[in-house]
Amino acid sequence: MPDAALLASLTLLAGLFLLSLEMFVPSFGLLLVMSLISLTVSFWSACKAWWAVSPQFFWAYVFLLMSGIPATFFGSIAILQRTRMGQRMTLMPPPDAGKVPENPLLQLLGRSGITQTPMNPGGMVLIAGQRLHAESTGLPLESGTTVVAVAVRGSRIVVRAATDALPATPDRGDRSAGSPTDPVSPLDFDIPSDYTQ
Repeated sequence: MPDAALLASLTLLAGLFLLSLEMFVPSFGLLLVMSLISLTVSFWSACKAWWAVSPQFFWAYVFLLMSGIPATFFGSIAILQRTRMGQRMTLMPPPDAGKVPENPLLQLLGRSGITQTPMNPGGMVLIAGQRLHAESTGLPLESGTTVVAVAVRGSRIVVRAATDALPATPDRGDRSAGSPTDPVSPLDFDIPSDYTQ
């Protein structure tokens, strides 16, 4: 029968090797069971060899066993992630996965086109030779109206009639509210002077 100290050392190394091999070889748990058996035999042999004779050496063995198991496990995972098989298993994202792709419709902003269908407010427009889904910013547009791309909303482009002028913001300066020089915006309804009635 081999020396208990030699058996404890050899079975400890074999158990840790089988544990690391379990990460690389699909054995359906067989290598893990063999590793646990080997580590159990190693611990039993260490008790026989050092418990009564040299308790300090025994506790050093226990520390090595307890630190060796997680070190072997996590070390194997770190090595596995660098292999081609490990990258497939862990589904590592491609290098440019964090970048948000730019919407190709943004390149069409400011370009003019022609409505292909009536826009009420959605419809089809032809801009830069591309037939696109679009929506208008203002009133409904007839088919064949010249439009300009002004914004992008998701997968649609927002257009306005090319003849529409953008509303100018009045410069109020230091004039007080209600001054007769302030421009009055026309309303299509009347506001009652007394809201309580």
